[in-house]
Amino acid sequence: MERARTRIKPEKKEPPSRPTGIVCFPADTDAEPERVGPWKETAWNGIRFEVPDSFVLERIGPRYLLLGTEAGPAVEFKWAPVKGAFSHSKLIRRLIQTYGKQPEIRIEESALPENWKSALKAFEVTGFVWETASVGGKGVILYCPDCRNATLVQFYHHDYDCGRQPFDCMDRRVLASFQDHRRDGQIVWSVFDIRAVIPAEYALARYRFEPGRFELSFVSGSSSVTLYRWGPAAVLLSGGSLESFIERAVPLPSEKETKRVKAGANRVEFSFEESAASSRRLRLHRSRTCRVQAWHDDQSNRILCVRFEAKPSEAQAAYHAIVSRYETQS
Repeated sequence: MERARTRIKPEKKEPPSRPTGIVCFPADTDAEPERVGPWKETAWNGIRFEVPDSFVLERIGPRYLLLGTEAGPAVEFKWAPVKGAFSHSKLIRRLIQTYGKQPEIRIEESALPENWKSALKAFEVTGFVWETASVGGKGVILYCPDCRNATLVQFYHHDYDCGRQPFDCMDRRVLASFQDHRRDGQIVWSVFDIRAVIPAEYALARYRFEPGRFELSFVSGSSSVTLYRWGPAAVLLSGGSLESFIERAVPLPSEKETKRVKAGANRVEFSFEESAASSRRLRLHRSRTCRVQAWHDDQSNRILCVRFEAKPSEAQAAYHAIVSRYETQS
């Protein structure tokens, strides 16, 4: 794990080569603990886990998540692929050396609680504890030999009890749900109220989370996928049709011939193929197809849209699979 990835506090900047994002957050024991309220899935850039429904995303980066409650930060995740040999001892020493120099922070290696060990049998693990004058916590460094990812997970412990659920039980359940890879070549993206399943070869390129508008873009070679979500739909569509809204809100190719296919009152699809003006590209076998499908989800009062651009031979199956598994949750 890189040095920058071992810092307890998230980086404020990411190197230009990494995905870029804008986030303006919407206003909107070993025994299994008693479920004192609903839990929810969070999945981002390869990792997936469950947290109490009261937890909200406070900060997000390409490989960074911080969730919290009204009391403050609750749990933090940082992860990265490992190049070369991985050493738990080197990483924990780096943590201690980095933060041990700061008098307000005490951090040291610590044995894992037994219920954490039972939840993390698939990983190589090292535990640590830390505290400041106002807050403390405990964490674990996970290494998966199968996918060669290293993840730092740490829990902040304040004076709240998460619905009277013992902290050890809550922490254990979060860790037991943690996954850092799938075996079907797909990656789940589940944040705020959207959920999508994208082929693993599509890398995150950029993202925006703003009130009323979400956007996630992915690339794989010359192919690209962009997911959109807008709301409230009743307001956005009050002055016109879904088709006219998409024409304004989504960048559509202008140099290509357009074929529109509507599928029901609440759904519209655009299909763009190479025009005669692009005949040179056709001769060079570089033809492209762009398909855009949008639908109005009445129950959630939101608009979802998928924009997919690829070679014609690649477009059909992947496009339909992404559309069918993109959803919004109330």
